[in-house]
Amino acid sequence: MKKIKLIELMEGMGDKDFREFGKFVHSPYFNESRMMLRIYEILKTERKKINLSEISSDKISKRLYPSQKNTGLKYRKAISDFCQLIEDFFAHKAIANNRTEKKLILIKELRKRNISGIFEAQVNELKELLKNKGTKHPEFYLSNLKLSVQEIANTLSKNQSGRLHDSLSKMNTALEGFYFFRKLFLYHNLFKPQEPITELPFEIDDYTKIMQVIERRKKHYETSEPKIYALYLIMNLYLQDDLDGNFRKCANYLNRHVDYFDEDFITHSYMLIFRHTISKINSGGADYLEMAYKILEVLFSRKIFDKTREIDSMPFFGAVNLCCYKNKADNAEKFIQNYNGKLNPYSRKETLLVSMGIVKYHQRKYDEALNYLRNYTTKNPAYYLFSRTTLIKIYFEQRRYNFLVPMLDAFKKYISRKTSIQEAHRKSIDKFVYYISKLMKTEKDREELKKLGVKINEDRFYNKKWVINQLRMRND
Repeated sequence: MKKIKLIELMEGMGDKDFREFGKFVHSPYFNESRMMLRIYEILKTERKKINLSEISSDKISKRLYPSQKNTGLKYRKAISDFCQLIEDFFAHKAIANNRTEKKLILIKELRKRNISGIFEAQVNELKELLKNKGTKHPEFYLSNLKLSVQEIANTLSKNQSGRLHDSLSKMNTALEGFYFFRKLFLYHNLFKPQEPITELPFEIDDYTKIMQVIERRKKHYETSEPKIYALYLIMNLYLQDDLDGNFRKCANYLNRHVDYFDEDFITHSYMLIFRHTISKINSGGADYLEMAYKILEVLFSRKIFDKTREIDSMPFFGAVNLCCYKNKADNAEKFIQNYNGKLNPYSRKETLLVSMGIVKYHQRKYDEALNYLRNYTTKNPAYYLFSRTTLIKIYFEQRRYNFLVPMLDAFKKYISRKTSIQEAHRKSIDKFVYYISKLMKTEKDREELKKLGVKINEDRFYNKKWVINQLRMRND
């Protein structure tokens, strides 16, 4: 059943928020309706007695209009007004808690009202605030751009031609900073491995232009624009093959310039580094596994998973798989227990099911792993790949080829027709399936196994280390 808007808004308020909202409702400046006060008192009473989800429209309506009939229209209007009041409260609180945004709004109003002296004082005060906090301010680039817009608007309205060139120059610098910062953030999110992208509604090739500009002016960005330069280094980690070297550059730069970054940016940066590392591994980079585990240890030591508000499924799978890769399946299980609450609620159940299947496989508890994965179905390509490759490994190790052969056939068809899978990932997984099929056919022919071993060692593909281990076991 779809939640009514009132309940959805109410669920976004903790007890402290609700008490503050009470003051907001009782303030005649924000609310002059006695009906709004009555609804608040009803919800205050009901909130203490039952869960919010149990509060029904009928229950509120009967309390508002105990002796009236056919009150549907009046009730809907009252609740609509109350929902608007909650939304106004959210907006008011957000602005009240954001000193920079309050100043920007005030500066705009002072300019529009032609209060020049105080306008200049507030502009200088905000500049000083941004200068002192620098890029450590979470909205530095946006705030700087908004301020430059107000300055140039003021210059134009006052017809101050002598200051126009200086104002335009400042706005250009602010615009470039905002554009580069936001674009690099966008590209990193587009390249996230949990949702491989093959087609986009817009062109993203211009990220190379941004990278080239930063490369040409590297000294400037390295010293004057630390957030942009950090994102540039992380992008190189994604685009280039030297994972070890690029990670060290990223980590060293983040550590040396920690005073320029807010905590959210540092946390997000390390999560981006980890995501890109997992993407390289999924594309067949088995050589990156050791380095990836070292990166994971850095994330644990810096408590990045504790600090991040929500963990995407791919970094979650990545942490589980890397712990298992280092023969620490019990640590993987503890990771699941400790951090499953930070998974997106919409994907939590599936992520936990597949993760536990992977852990039980590495603990050699095949029956438990099969219970998690055998009848699992999903529309999500990433979950499908992880669950099916784990099942394939179980059936192969148990030599249950009667189950494995039709599964490999179905798996190949799925990979070939699923357009949302990146080409690099598709090729990597195709090779994984190919080598498993070859191992099945040549497992008793030592000469063929030797030739196959040479080919496997020279190739790059998904789960290469596991395939090499299986080949070694067939040769022993």
